[in-house]
Amino acid sequence: PIVSFAALVIFQRKEISNLDLSPGEDLELETKLKRLKNSTKLIQFVESAENLLSDDEGSALERIKAVLRKGLELASLDPLIPLKLKNLEDAQELINEALFDLQKYLKSVDVDSSELERTESRLSDLRKIQKKFGPSVDDILKALLSIETELSQLQKSEQLLKTYKHEVSLYKTELMRLGEELNLKHEKGYKLLADRVNGKLDEL
Repeated sequence: PIVSFAALVIFQRKEISNLDLSPGEDLELETKLKRLKNSTKLIQFVESAENLLSDDEGSALERIKAVLRKGLELASLDPLIPLKLKNLEDAQELINEALFDLQKYLKSVDVDSSELERTESRLSDLRKIQKKFGPSVDDILKALLSIETELSQLQKSEQLLKTYKHEVSLYKTELMRLGEELNLKHEKGYKLLADRVNGKLDEL
């Protein structure tokens, strides 16, 4: 029946809409979950990189600075030396930018266990509807659009059916009225005929 099918479609729409999905969210959640589960390793990597590049004795920046200082001291002997060290100066700047980006990234690494639980729960809910509507969020959103279109068509069909039922009801009412009028005419005709027959019989 149309009503039962419409109820199913409405349920499916609600099932998807309640998640309030955004395009590409499944990939973002998977990446976020990996980061949350491996936050300790990621933090250790950033700290190790900072030590090797800047903080430790004999770090990359310390060695580059030493070379640049020595080159500057020898610039009076050959003005070409500072020019030859230009790439090294650029490397120093790139390392500093990399350190800044790593520190910024470190602040984004979340070690909150409750956030891990929320992300796992969200991904679990997403996996459930992926089994029904498609392997990715984009597929699910396409399915939602198709459901919306189908539901709109069903609503039009239901409205059309209501219109037909109303018209049929009007026709039935009119037919009943006409039937009653016809019965009354028949009854009057029968009475008139009976009166005439009785009148003829009385004349005999």
